[in-house]
Amino acid sequence: MEPKANNPSSDTSVKSSDWPGAFGIYKISKNAVMQNLSTFINLWIIIGLFYLVDWIFQWNFKTGSGRLLIGLIFDILISLISVTIAFTAIESVKNKKVSVSDAYTAVFTKLVKIIVVNILVGIISAVSILLLVVPAFFVIPRISLAIYFVLDKNMSPIEAIKASWAVTEHHIGKVYGIIGVNILIALISITIIGILATIYFAVMYIAAVPILYSFLIANKTSSKLTTTIN
Repeated sequence: MEPKANNPSSDTSVKSSDWPGAFGIYKISKNAVMQNLSTFINLWIIIGLFYLVDWIFQWNFKTGSGRLLIGLIFDILISLISVTIAFTAIESVKNKKVSVSDAYTAVFTKLVKIIVVNILVGIISAVSILLLVVPAFFVIPRISLAIYFVLDKNMSPIEAIKASWAVTEHHIGKVYGIIGVNILIALISITIIGILATIYFAVMYIAAVPILYSFLIANKTSSKLTTTIN
């Protein structure tokens, strides 16, 4: 059942041009996650099973080419599932229901673009780090939304990186705000109870970046940017 649009408790996106802050979007993110909670849980269970299988193979193949191949396959599969979770989060922010099969289908239809954009973002990030930390501090947040433009707008990798660069102009602080909240959530895990709290808050905050993405798209003002992302 779709939530009522006039019910503030079910809002899954920022409803004004004023950014409520990295802490302020927690409730919005939670509402979004609850839209497709069963799908998120199923995807995380799959990730858990992959980690279990990887651990078993590590036990049996401690060294050698077999271990390297298994590790590569594992990394690719985990990356794909992570992207599937990102797609589910985007749809959740839009108040749309999505099943695991729907999410996988959407991701696999864009698989080549996803792989290429991740490679390009990785290369750009690595180069910016090699040029010292300061360039990376400004560059990495500017291209961090590229994958969302591929998943949501089906852009080409280059177009997605350009769109991310354009839409995050003057908004780097918002990206780092979300990173900061995630760090604070991780710091809670210093006790057993804290670990459970960390898992809960991390799960409920997983839609934070898609919310920022949607907010920046909705509040775009540059005609050049509008042309780029529409």
